[in-house]
Amino acid sequence: MPIDSRAQSDAPRWSTRQLVTMALFCALATVLSFVEFPIFPAAPFLKYDASFVPIMVGGFAYGAGPGIIIGVVTALLHGIISGNLAGAVMNILVVVGYVLPAAIIYRKVHRRRGAIIGLIVGSIVSIGMAILGNLVITPLYTGTPLESIIAMILPILLPFNALKAVINSLITLLCYKSISNLITPKKEQVEDVGGTVVPTYWNVNEAPDEDFAEVAEESSEAQAPKDDYEGPILTFEHVSFSYDGTTDALKDIDFTIESGDFFGVAGATGSGKSTLTLLMNGLNQPSKGRVLYKALDLADKDSARNVPAHVGVVFQYPEYQLFASTVADDVAFGPCNLGLEPAEIKRRVAKALDLVHLESELATKNPFELSGGQQRRAAIAGILAMEPDVLVLDEPSAGLDPSGRTALFALLDELHAAGTTIVLVSHDMDDLATHCNRMLVLDHGEQRFLDAPSAVFVPENADDLRSIGLDLPRYMLVADEVRNG
Repeated sequence: MPIDSRAQSDAPRWSTRQLVTMALFCALATVLSFVEFPIFPAAPFLKYDASFVPIMVGGFAYGAGPGIIIGVVTALLHGIISGNLAGAVMNILVVVGYVLPAAIIYRKVHRRRGAIIGLIVGSIVSIGMAILGNLVITPLYTGTPLESIIAMILPILLPFNALKAVINSLITLLCYKSISNLITPKKEQVEDVGGTVVPTYWNVNEAPDEDFAEVAEESSEAQAPKDDYEGPILTFEHVSFSYDGTTDALKDIDFTIESGDFFGVAGATGSGKSTLTLLMNGLNQPSKGRVLYKALDLADKDSARNVPAHVGVVFQYPEYQLFASTVADDVAFGPCNLGLEPAEIKRRVAKALDLVHLESELATKNPFELSGGQQRRAAIAGILAMEPDVLVLDEPSAGLDPSGRTALFALLDELHAAGTTIVLVSHDMDDLATHCNRMLVLDHGEQRFLDAPSAVFVPENADDLRSIGLDLPRYMLVADEVRNG
């Protein structure tokens, strides 16, 4: 997944691109609402327009909420321009009846059959809404007797609205996928912020047709290939780093991380923890010294160009990096950039979602419809889909409630037990003491302690730890109270 920043909220968050596209849909639908012509010979005064097509396409592309917003804005614009606000209210009723069930069903069954089922259900509901609007609003607005309207339902209103729904649905089926693919990029060449041309994310619609649950079950049996390397998986050799060329953010850092470690990195704010994280997979290069992944020097761009796929970094508040229209598309971004085949991409997506315990039904949901904890797991799944040997997490529990923290660390313990090397960067000493087998403590960019937590968190180190701004683990605080009691 790209390194990006988004506002955190449990409500849906839309990119500038999506907002502009929705505005264009509103404009197109409004123009089409004035291009009317009769389609039912028995009632030439009832006219058809194709405004519901861009509204429904927007609902399929972005979800029920955006689709309804496009429809409501279109109805209001038409009503204001034409001076027919009663008609606008009726159109809003029909829009909600058409878009809401269709878009929800399509989100649940994110394939053509889901679109067909959704359009059928949406058509039926919208016809009912149209009849309801005629029965309630038309008498109030035109003064037409209710008896006259009831008499028109079977011979005129019902068949006209049914024909209108069929035409809208057929046109939508013909164009929704190509338009969705156009406004939701996939496997196209785009420039990232550094000017490097990279492919964008894979679209779940193009994946093989197997269910995610079935693919996940098959993936659980697949084993990653092994290599013969037996040395440390990450090595820092007397590493220093400076952002401005004068002041060192890290000074002479020297340690190794073995395959299978649950390695902790501790330090107060400004100690260099995040800088160290950026060096671990080559996002930054050291000013002095070397960083090695296995035997590969990360400064050698030719031999180490694939290292970021092997050392996955989950930044603080990783859900800010979510950006795609579905969870599956977001998780697939990394594997897609590796140039994998669609079937392999889907296998990795399914396996990653299974590892983080996100139900297969969530794969086709918009990630911003998930809870905060689910978003965090979806973001981690995006890194796991790269199948890294090392998973580096920078303050992974930040912002989570107690149940979310418990679930997160249960997941990390499970991944570690399955063979993933974990690097936990945290200011929470309890987490480090509980989960890590080795740890590094940084103080203003310098290496202060490097040992097992049981050797770092001892009474004789208590004053030193406090002096560099670290909270002690709770068991040490209790021991201090008992000793000084």
